[in-house]
Amino acid sequence: MAQSQSPKQTQRFHLSIVAVILVMSAVTLVAFSPNLVSLAQQSRVQVSQPLVTSSLTRLSTSTQTTERLAAVTWIGKHVTTPSTNELNTLSTALQTDSDPTVRASVATALKQIAINQKQNPQAVGHARNVEPQLLEILESAYSKEKNASVRRCIVEAASQLSYPEAAYFISRAKQDSDPSVSEAAKQAEHYRDLSTPAVFQPPLK
Repeated sequence: MAQSQSPKQTQRFHLSIVAVILVMSAVTLVAFSPNLVSLAQQSRVQVSQPLVTSSLTRLSTSTQTTERLAAVTWIGKHVTTPSTNELNTLSTALQTDSDPTVRASVATALKQIAINQKQNPQAVGHARNVEPQLLEILESAYSKEKNASVRRCIVEAASQLSYPEAAYFISRAKQDSDPSVSEAAKQAEHYRDLSTPAVFQPPLK
């Protein structure tokens, strides 16, 4: 008749099983890590479309300022490759929302989208096509905006564009009647001088 295992033997047996599981998990992680990295990169480009659509709808239709602010903040954080329709919705909000804090947040979201594109290698080609449209949105809103804080956010958004025409817009903004906006334009110009590549490829055809 076999002797029953002592508590110490049982404990050692359990520890051995745990050790084997940990080793197998580590091997699996190393083996599949390239795929995990790839998935992480793709996730920054491929955001759930229903969530994007829902946020844009809230931005366009909600009567609550806090909801519109939350929606546009989410968009700025998560959208990297916006479609033309999405940009059009943001453009409309930037020019027509009744609350200047929301308009300023839209400009900041556009700035963050430009940053997202620069930080994601998969979005480089998309950025070349989108940046001219981003600049057009910012210029159009700036020309109609009466609130200096919103104009400042618009100029700061333009500072993140590598598209050469952004430099002309920023240069004009240095003549803004509000000192805070003209100073933001000077800082934006300096930032672009330090960070923008000498050659910016034209939009893809």
